Amino acid sequence: SMIVDPWGVVLDRLPRGSGVVVAGMNRTHIQRLRQSLPALQHRTLGR
Repeated sequence: SMIVDPWGVVLDRLPRGSGVVVAGMNRTHIQRLRQSLPALQHRTLGR
């Protein structure tokens, strides 16, 4: 199990085996990611 950001950077992972990984996220970081993802600018509502 691992947590990977939209750019492919591994944020956390289990050393081996299966299980659950939990990570906190910074709201400012999330806003910056959303602004930098070009695909999000092309979304439309109602489709």
